[in-house]
Amino acid sequence: MSAAIAELQYQPHSQRHLTLVPQPMPAAGAAAPQMHITRRGRLARAVAIAFAIAVLAVAAVTMVSPASAAIEVEVQRGQTLSEIAATYLPNLPLDRAIVAVQLENDMSSTHVQTGQRLLIP
Repeated sequence: MSAAIAELQYQPHSQRHLTLVPQPMPAAGAAAPQMHITRRGRLARAVAIAFAIAVLAVAAVTMVSPASAAIEVEVQRGQTLSEIAATYLPNLPLDRAIVAVQLENDMSSTHVQTGQRLLIP
């Protein structure tokens, strides 16, 4: 609340002016006037708290959810990465399937060796 209240005074020239009306000073030991939050302020506070809770809930669910299940495959003699990708990821185009296998296994090339174990996403 402000230290002064505006009071409307009637002037003889039909002009209205605002004047400041002084308020008494609180006593030395008296508590300061308490501030009150408006309805809009309470609504803004509630929306901010709800938003923060929603963000934390989404983050918690994302962290708790298990990683995508990957299948482990051993490379057989004569197999290529493209054959493995085509066999285990038939729903993807071949180039995307190869890239998915490379990303899952941190591979920088398409070369595979017999006996190598690959994770298929």
